Amino acid sequence: MNQSIKNWLLTSIIGFSLINFPFFPTRVLAQDNEINNPLNNTIYYLPDGEAITLSGGRYETGNKVFVLSEKVAIADINNDQSQDFFVILTELEQGIELNNYVAVLLGNNNQQLDNVDTLFIDNEIDINNLTWTDQVLTVEFMANSPRRKKTLMYHFDLGSETLIPLTLETEKKPGDIFIREPEIIEPDFNNREENPSIRIEL
Repeated sequence: MNQSIKNWLLTSIIGFSLINFPFFPTRVLAQDNEINNPLNNTIYYLPDGEAITLSGGRYETGNKVFVLSEKVAIADINNDQSQDFFVILTELEQGIELNNYVAVLLGNNNQQLDNVDTLFIDNEIDINNLTWTDQVLTVEFMANSPRRKKTLMYHFDLGSETLIPLTLETEKKPGDIFIREPEIIEPDFNNREENPSIRIEL
């Protein structure tokens, strides 16, 4: 095989891999300025529509403080060759952790970020991991009340640019029943048997 054919094959393989596989990491601890600067100094929108502008990863208003977690999932969500981000925003009042939010920020070629959706996830938590795999965002954290591991999963709908909750899983503890809530189930009440007790069919 001559050198020109080898070069052509190598170029084709590299091009194919870039098209079909993500080239951004799915989870990092944001410690370098290239990631920190845009995330720490941009506008975020809370679920109620309130806009807050972080400066150095913080925003203070009255007795409330909003801070950005260092855990961030990086991906190219919309396949535009720009970095997009999933981050955790924590709201505190007088040092007490009130609320935690997961925010989606879409990037563009001008290095600008647009916070397109933000959802409340839980309060008093310690974030373990954020991962973006197979079009699903997974948020793993330790809830402080009650103290147990939890996993939240989301799909991001590109058309409406919204996060859609998929499941909530809670770690099983001795005596507990494992909880999985992928969807709301509506019960169907029937009393068709001769026995006057009510049967509940799901």
